[in-house]
Amino acid sequence: MTDTLGLLLTTMVCSASVQDRDGAKPILLNLYLRTRVRFVYADAGFAGRLLDWAATILQTTIEIIRKPPEQRGFTVLPRRWVVERTLAWLTAHRRLAETTNATPPHPKP
Repeated sequence: MTDTLGLLLTTMVCSASVQDRDGAKPILLNLYLRTRVRFVYADAGFAGRLLDWAATILQTTIEIIRKPPEQRGFTVLPRRWVVERTLAWLTAHRRLAETTNATPPHPKP
């Protein structure tokens, strides 16, 4: 999770079998306990019961940023670019990025 400038507030790594909205609960709880943030932007993957849970348990409002129904292809969504930019910054540094797709060099016969 980042702030409005794209600076990391809290992170969590979980397995691919965990849904985004289920993985968001510990992050939101951590954010609630450590900061005064009470308004969060999220994409459509976080819609559903998470909104009610955050409102009743954490007194935190989650605004879902949805793409317009007529949108075709890529367009920049409001507030979403902040997180995307942060991820681009992190992966720009070679120590944080591991290239696993490269074929290892083979000795020439």
